[in-house]
Amino acid sequence: MSTDYFLIDPSNICPHCGHNPIEPTLIGTNSFGWKFLFEGSDELNLKSGAAWLKFLEKNPQFAIKDEYDRTIALPDFLVMIGEHQKYHNREGSCGSDGYRIRNVNFW
Repeated sequence: MSTDYFLIDPSNICPHCGHNPIEPTLIGTNSFGWKFLFEGSDELNLKSGAAWLKFLEKNPQFAIKDEYDRTIALPDFLVMIGEHQKYHNREGSCGSDGYRIRNVNFW
């Protein structure tokens, strides 16, 4: 079982109906028994798990929501990622920072 987590900009949400016209950005996927899998973002220039974590810590104005529309506080999100870092995934599936990431263009 897995759960996707998204970056939401609350300033784009309509105060009347709650609609957000801007597509949320996928942060990554959490799956039982696996390290958290970050999603690379060319738009935000995030090409590693460490870059994602630094971005989230420096930008508290953004919200983190899961695919079920539940908000998760940044400290809780960081604990969840830390807990999943203990899992051993196949060699070569992690970047040099120890985090898994997909869909990254390095050039």
